[in-house]
Amino acid sequence: MPGKRAIADANRPGVWRDGVLLALTFAAGCVDALSYLGLSHVFTANMTGNAVLLGLAIGQTQELQVAHSTAAIVGFVGGVVAAAKLVGPPRDRVVWSSRITFALGWLGGPRTAGHGLLVMIVLSGLAMGIQSAVARRLAVPGISTTYITGTITALVAELTSVSGAVGERRRMTAVIGALVTGAITGGLMLTHARAVAAFVPALVVAVVLVAVVGFPRIASEKAE
Repeated sequence: MPGKRAIADANRPGVWRDGVLLALTFAAGCVDALSYLGLSHVFTANMTGNAVLLGLAIGQTQELQVAHSTAAIVGFVGGVVAAAKLVGPPRDRVVWSSRITFALGWLGGPRTAGHGLLVMIVLSGLAMGIQSAVARRLAVPGISTTYITGTITALVAELTSVSGAVGERRRMTAVIGALVTGAITGGLMLTHARAVAAFVPALVVAVVLVAVVGFPRIASEKAE
């Protein structure tokens, strides 16, 4: 029916946007698993956990671990600063924009195993900082692609509200599932296919980049 088709067309940009968020969340979960298990027990996406690890390392006078955790935080902050300059402030809720596509392109930058450990940690943190800034620019309520504490809080709050939006609950549940699934995938890859484990999140980001190039013209559209 024409009415239903019009509604579907109007919602399509948001559906694409949510799919990208889920893919990036999966990649972040995978990256955190790979960085924690393969990069000297640091998180390069979840800065809350990494700050705790930094505090533990300082308390136990583990100088090398302090350096690694600090490198992850520095890289993450640098990524957020760079991406924030590219995508602009999150004053208006947008579905997508060409600036966001450009910022995501930075995630596909070279991160080879030939670099030193500290450099790899910084580069991984940089990529996750860019991703976090992109997700913040989209301003989807209760959603972050690199940590789920706020998402879980928002979801539980929604569940206690009779008038909560079903679509938002589903989105938040899917984000939590995507992060956990990404972490499971990263752990399995390190166990069974360590040599190619890092290609999993890189492949996911590459697919996202290909997909967003095919987005309709929604740069100026606002999410409802």
